[in-house]
Amino acid sequence: IRENEVMCEEWHLDDAEVMIVAFGTPSRVAKTTIRELRAEGIKAGLLRPITVFPFPEKQVYEHSARIKNVLVIEMNTGQMLRDVQVAAHKDARIHFYGRPGGGFPYPEDVRRELRKAMEGAYERSV
Repeated sequence: IRENEVMCEEWHLDDAEVMIVAFGTPSRVAKTTIRELRAEGIKAGLLRPITVFPFPEKQVYEHSARIKNVLVIEMNTGQMLRDVQVAAHKDARIHFYGRPGGGFPYPEDVRRELRKAMEGAYERSV
């Protein structure tokens, strides 16, 4: 199953300097944010799991081996975060931004968290 059934979308990752991992509504917000950031010259990209089991471990590992800053965005308290931490390259810096209880992440929230992650002045936000 892990070899044949994994599905994910890889968007603007070919030249990305920072990677967002998000699914569902946060992935749509991430795409808006990535368009805005790229217009500002920040090369961000998105890995959107379509299947969460099997999780796209190989894709997370391969991209995080090159893209050292990874921001996981979820509308919960980090259920996918652990999957990303386990799958990511050992040198990747994994950051988390969660909005539980129906909280909706807006592009300006994602931009703020992404900049913190890139500057290294990041604190885990839930």
